[in-house]
Amino acid sequence: MELFHKYRNRSVQAFIKLAERISAGEELSVNKFEAEYYRLSGDSKRITSIFYQNVVDNTNLPIFDMRDKKRVRLCIELSPEQKIHISDIVLKPEKYWLSAALKDKLSSLFLSDEESALLEPELSGSPDYYRHIDDSWRSSENITEQAAENFRLILRAINEGQALSYTYNAQNCEGVPVRIEYDERTCKIYMILHNGSRFVKSDITKLSEIRETGNNFGDIPEIKEGMINKKAYRPVVFTVTDNKSRKAVDRALLAFSVYDHIVEPIDEKSARFTIQYYTMDLDILIKDILSFGPDIIVESPGYVVKRITDILKKL
Repeated sequence: MELFHKYRNRSVQAFIKLAERISAGEELSVNKFEAEYYRLSGDSKRITSIFYQNVVDNTNLPIFDMRDKKRVRLCIELSPEQKIHISDIVLKPEKYWLSAALKDKLSSLFLSDEESALLEPELSGSPDYYRHIDDSWRSSENITEQAAENFRLILRAINEGQALSYTYNAQNCEGVPVRIEYDERTCKIYMILHNGSRFVKSDITKLSEIRETGNNFGDIPEIKEGMINKKAYRPVVFTVTDNKSRKAVDRALLAFSVYDHIVEPIDEKSARFTIQYYTMDLDILIKDILSFGPDIIVESPGYVVKRITDILKKL
């Protein structure tokens, strides 16, 4: 909802201040009202009915009566003690955003089917602005009911400081979850967990057999301190080459932009990338590298080369 804070603060607050001034007895002509609105909000557009028809979606918001050009009035009476709260005002763009967000499969992680159904009457009539993202990440993503339950269990464990055990990539794991992260590139949600010795990052849709253990892992270090630790910050070097005009270098610049990196051009079709990554991101980084197929050749370190070689041998 941060997307709407700027608009609320500039435009809606300007209307609220003017409504409170009028309710306190100040007289404003239509011209003066519009001049004050422009001064308070910085909005150069014409106001009055256009604003309410296209933006505001709340009949309880005081509507200004501008039929008398010499004096703007409120359509409802407000005492000087009454306050209009921004949180009480519903904007149509917010409803459109929420309607689009609920059409995304990831919304099932936050809301049950029953909770989503309760919102449908309030969002009816909202235009369908949702655009399906056609890429390999989203098409292979499957948010099951179990994944949604796991997500809520992880949130509860974070809030309560509870340890969890689970299976991930055929391995049994245990630790205390400390944070959930959303990756804008892949549209995936990850759990960051401390297993007693280091931080581990896992795709929550790939977790299974997850449960609370009640075990005590002692003091968990602040995640920022753990990530700043030099032992947790490591480089990997690889060469990207454009094969068959697939623009691999351009795609790599985008795919690895979230990491600290240095890119050195080799020739017109190749570039050498030096990526600095946190140890808990290694599995995700390897998956990113593998997605480029033969367009990427990893040069170092040796353990990353071995991990990738072992994975390719199993295919």
